[in-house]
Amino acid sequence: MDRTSLDRDLSPREASSAVRALRFTRRVEVGNAIGLPAPCEVVLDVVVSAALPAGVPPVALCCLPGGYLTRGYWDLEAEGDDSYSFALFMAARGFIVLCVDHLGSGESTKPEDGYKVTLERVVEANQSALAKVLDDLRSGRFAPELPAFSDLISVGVGHSMGSFLSVSQQARFQSHVALALYSYSNRGLPELLSKDELEIAQDPTAVWKRLPEWVERRFGSPYPQVSRQHAGASEAAFGTGTAEGAGVAALRKCGTNLVAQPGLLTLYPGGYAPFSEDVTCPVFVATGDGDLSPRSDADGAFPNAVEVVDYLLEDSRHAHNVARTRQRLWARTARWVRSVVPGAAANESR
Repeated sequence: MDRTSLDRDLSPREASSAVRALRFTRRVEVGNAIGLPAPCEVVLDVVVSAALPAGVPPVALCCLPGGYLTRGYWDLEAEGDDSYSFALFMAARGFIVLCVDHLGSGESTKPEDGYKVTLERVVEANQSALAKVLDDLRSGRFAPELPAFSDLISVGVGHSMGSFLSVSQQARFQSHVALALYSYSNRGLPELLSKDELEIAQDPTAVWKRLPEWVERRFGSPYPQVSRQHAGASEAAFGTGTAEGAGVAALRKCGTNLVAQPGLLTLYPGGYAPFSEDVTCPVFVATGDGDLSPRSDADGAFPNAVEVVDYLLEDSRHAHNVARTRQRLWARTARWVRSVVPGAAANESR
């Protein structure tokens, strides 16, 4: 594969924060991996502390955003207030953070025939792009400013649709040593389905086969935008509750179109259950107390995982990263990741 086509936009940008961190943007060609013509790129940001702590195993958090949201959800900028940035919070604690725009959304390529952007292809695209970047970080090829992180391991992190895609990727590729999932439930959102969609939901095989048809019926496009017609979809992406205005404004700047096929499947009860049943690694599931779905039966969703932690975040609706309690969730996530990652635990008291 031609590295010159992959290593664009690699010059580091120092984070505007008390946290001394560098940000890189990477565009990775994935067309060959997913069977679509080039150019077919997935765009990622990498955020890393300029001074990683010694003696702590390097861990990459591979972060996938929810539907209608870009990778910026993980690195929110709110009028100079970096307290909304999950990426900077985690970089300050020694993690390397990778934030992904799903194929078909954000700055990643939108293939001309959007109905070819299936769940399988989105998962394969994420796997291919993340694997390339992680390999370059391990080998020291990623950027002159960074050393080789030869022992780097990864944890999948997702929000909403990104959680479902993290689960699907893990079930197929066993990419990560653990999963941290914000707002994951196999319950689906049947209240957002039409009568016809509810009828087909009783037959999982039919749902899979007819997803493109139902996408066309519901949205009329494989790349739908949030609209008044689908108010439930808007709430799904932008549910903020008591969040402060600066955070809500930052969140709305991260809006993008939905990648419709994997997005619609999240509404169907049990749509992703076959994948969650195949996950065997440790799993952390966080739900806001005012989330779209009530606190899930996490143990039941992941019956074969070696460990399942079910965490309820108070004073939070669906967009956890703008909740007033967001840093409580992030700190809990960081402690849990260190507890399940091989090697010495880091000091997570900050």
